[in-house]
Amino acid sequence: MISWIDFEVCNRDKHTAFENMCRILFREKFVKDSATLHSNPNNPGIEVEPVINKDGTKRISFQAKYFNERPQYSQILSSAQRIIDYYKGNIDIVFLYCNKELNVNAQKYDIAKQKLLENSIELIPICNEEILDQVRNNPIVKQEYFNTPQMGAFAEEAKDVIKRKIENKEKMKRDLLKDSKTLSFEEIRKAALMPWIKFRKSDVIIRSIYDTAYPIMPDNGLGFIRAEVYDFSHEGLLVRVSPYSINAVYWPSIYSREQEQKGTLDVLGCVPYERIVDYDINGDEYYAYPHIYCSHRAEESPYSKILYVTEFGTLITQDMIIDTL
Repeated sequence: MISWIDFEVCNRDKHTAFENMCRILFREKFVKDSATLHSNPNNPGIEVEPVINKDGTKRISFQAKYFNERPQYSQILSSAQRIIDYYKGNIDIVFLYCNKELNVNAQKYDIAKQKLLENSIELIPICNEEILDQVRNNPIVKQEYFNTPQMGAFAEEAKDVIKRKIENKEKMKRDLLKDSKTLSFEEIRKAALMPWIKFRKSDVIIRSIYDTAYPIMPDNGLGFIRAEVYDFSHEGLLVRVSPYSINAVYWPSIYSREQEQKGTLDVLGCVPYERIVDYDINGDEYYAYPHIYCSHRAEESPYSKILYVTEFGTLITQDMIIDTL
């Protein structure tokens, strides 16, 4: 049996791999044999230009949405609007491939579906096990994207990543945190709920190694980021991110989902240790805070995930948020 865990182990860039895999599945199952799949750079809303289906009656294309945690229905809604803006009148069906199960009754999904229908475009989801079933029936795709015998090479790479994570974590703790011997008993007690007081500096500057515009901020607002530090976790450095806090209904623990709670949650971004290339502890003439250089592209977010903190200092993940208020 194959699973999405196998897929993640076998594919370093899982988002690109998922799109390429879905392209093969889409062609095999739906596309007329003589059709050519063409992708423009940053194709709006769909992965390939519309093509004719197998029976020659419909113009079709597909979307590929790979989510690390719960589905982001706002992305689906945004893509639907772009499809309407760019392809209205030139497409009949969009197949939505997603590695997660989609709730077709979710508000934003329903809005996306209805908007497309109003413009004579049908949205057909193909999700999770349905995709895996297609892969199981396609030996070539299974070999290319779920080839577990290749795990030896990936295991070696994984060991290198783990080693880098541990080294970065320990080195950053030594350089960014105050000497524990200088902390008073009261400070140590407070740090249990206010971990940021352990840091030498309140802020850090997060920069991409590919950013050439610093200290100028690009028009898209992505470049370097000044962020308040919060704490270290097993995955990375945690910093406060916009909107900084939300009011939500949530499950308070990963171990129990029996009793939901309501309250204000602080919003954090996780800068993973493996993306941190180096850092300048003293900063520069523009920002006298530690500058952390990361391997993300300049136009992308440096955060691997968004986390939330309850009033009791407990970290929870996005899939534990039931609803926002």
